[in-house]
Amino acid sequence: MLCAAPLPDLAGPSPNRASRSPTTTRPSPSSPSSSSPPKSTPSSPSRGPPGTCSAPSPGLLGGRIAGVMSREGQKLDYDPTGGGGGSAGGVGIGVLSLDLLGQVLDRLRKPRDRKACRLRLDLSACASLDDASLAAAVAGAGGGLAGLRRVCLAQASGVGWRGLEALIAACPRLKAIDLSHCVGAGDREAAAVAAAAGLRELRMENWRKVPELRSLDISYLKVGNGSLRSIYTLEKLEELAMVGCSGIDDEGLELLSKGSDSLQSVDVSRCDHVTYQGLASLIDGRKFLQKLHAADCLHEIGQCFLSKLATLKETLTALKLDGLEVLDSLLQAIGEGCNNLVEIGLSKCSGVTDEGISSLVAQCSDLRAIDLTCCNLITNNALDSIAENCKMLERLRLESCSLINEKGLQQIATCCPNLKEIDLTDCGVNDAPLQHLAKCSELRILKLGLCSYFRQRHCFY
Repeated sequence: MLCAAPLPDLAGPSPNRASRSPTTTRPSPSSPSSSSPPKSTPSSPSRGPPGTCSAPSPGLLGGRIAGVMSREGQKLDYDPTGGGGGSAGGVGIGVLSLDLLGQVLDRLRKPRDRKACRLRLDLSACASLDDASLAAAVAGAGGGLAGLRRVCLAQASGVGWRGLEALIAACPRLKAIDLSHCVGAGDREAAAVAAAAGLRELRMENWRKVPELRSLDISYLKVGNGSLRSIYTLEKLEELAMVGCSGIDDEGLELLSKGSDSLQSVDVSRCDHVTYQGLASLIDGRKFLQKLHAADCLHEIGQCFLSKLATLKETLTALKLDGLEVLDSLLQAIGEGCNNLVEIGLSKCSGVTDEGISSLVAQCSDLRAIDLTCCNLITNNALDSIAENCKMLERLRLESCSLINEKGLQQIATCCPNLKEIDLTDCGVNDAPLQHLAKCSELRILKLGLCSYFRQRHCFY
């Protein structure tokens, strides 16, 4: 991440110069003498009690604004120390005043800075940001925000429909808005967001009036089946995440199944009241479903689910069933019915054996990511099968698989040259496998935590 040089003071002195008298004189730049009229320096802004964060008066805000550039765009942080040494999170951003945001945007005069700001603007957790501030800022920026793609207003609870209308009018190319945890967001705010014709992603508790929505994340919200009744009317919805929505059950998934066939990704992980019957009804007739995540929510899988899963043979590429009790016959059925899988998640699945893994990978040779975390029954035989069949493997997670050793890992290293990540946490392996893993030129992530037999001097092969 590249940090640009701090900009000049927007108004008034920084706190480290606040001790000057209001009548302090400065020499004229044209003459060393002090014959020019004295210039008064505004006094230091008053501070509230410790722990409070009150908005300063316009024109009295000390400190500097530093533009932090990244490939994703530009994030504006306020440094109250005036020395460019504030925390990376911008500790003073919560006191954003009506004139400050506008002045910051006005400072982006260089084409490269404005180009960076076109991509993403993050104003999350700005508690003092309100409609007037936001509207004034975007108006003052002129056409400088016309190319903005993404805006994050998470926890900016002071922003309402008026501010959103002004923002969307100034940003015709907006693709994504995050309004999560904005307690005041309601129907009028949803209507304002709906005016963004190109919007594709929205994080908000009220999504009903955004017909062009493609991606929706309502994870951990207190929503029930009634909410899904409105979601299935979104004809272009492609991605739906409902992680941890305990108010949703099979009845809600059945309602969702009546909607458009555009869904490509569904995540119902940690939805405690969802069963395989509900999932079977959800995927029934889904011709384009590519990803199905049902981690830590299912207790068993019946034949009706497997038969519906087989109808996704041509499209399904990712399946996560973490925490499920798995039999060899189930893995064999998944392999036969979904042989285009590139990712399988079986973390903390009891009953996973070498035979089950062997039957799965024999049918799913395109697998690139396999998660066997805490599958403590598998041995080197499973690794041999994976190495033999999954030549394109990139990610393998084997945490707490204590029955594997150097021999099995040697096979993985030899047969899977594209391996980028391997997790051997708490596997009990020593440093010998590193000699083989060193052959994997693409390896970027290696986890060896809690491997008590490992010696640090063998880290560098």
